[in-house]
Amino acid sequence: MPEEEEPEVDLAQAPVLRSLLWTGRERMRIPAGEAFRHYENNWRFIRNAPMSAREKQLLERLKRDYGRGLINA
Repeated sequence: MPEEEEPEVDLAQAPVLRSLLWTGRERMRIPAGEAFRHYENNWRFIRNAPMSAREKQLLERLKRDYGRGLINA
């Protein structure tokens, strides 16, 4: 049985997340689990950052899928 591929996040749709990735700017897509870890590990810097509705929906989905509904910050 083939292993299921992890979904990816399009950084063009997540400018706050992209701002955290000051290295590796050439990447435009990252695995969803990695995206969640970046949000979680940097939450103190971005918790009050203005986010688009699309990015807020992305964050809610990542919290549900990878954080059991929480950001552990």
